[in-house]
Amino acid sequence: MIDNEQPLSAADLIGRRLLKVTTAFHHYRDDAPSLQHLWLHLEGLGPVRCHTPSTGVSLLVDEPHGPYSMDECGSVTVVENASDVPVTRFVGQLVRSVREIRYDDGRVDFTAGLTLQFPDGGVRLLGLDDDLIIVLQDRQPGTGGGLT
Repeated sequence: MIDNEQPLSAADLIGRRLLKVTTAFHHYRDDAPSLQHLWLHLEGLGPVRCHTPSTGVSLLVDEPHGPYSMDECGSVTVVENASDVPVTRFVGQLVRSVREIRYDDGRVDFTAGLTLQFPDGGVRLLGLDDDLIIVLQDRQPGTGGGLT
């Protein structure tokens, strides 16, 4: 295991088995819930938090927190292996590859997201304005599969 709050690179995830997934959803009072954090519990690393520090995505070894209420901004719920989160379909599989999705306009350069490939497909994790968006990719690129 790696010490908590230690930043990781995308390459640190390669070859690790996904053991379980934990999510934290922010429930706003007047809006649909949004994914705030995603923890990938990886063999040999422990829980890795995919965090959106405002723009982009960062990876940290960090234990999941519990649910909590926020007076003006709703509440946060924490769920293990939520079936409605696409990455849970890959629990038990090895991470085959990870690729950073970069944003660079000449003035600003950051990791906007990650693509994780597993034996049975992959996901794209994108950070957008403090929310995490997950896009399922059913097949490896170039094999005729599309995004869903």
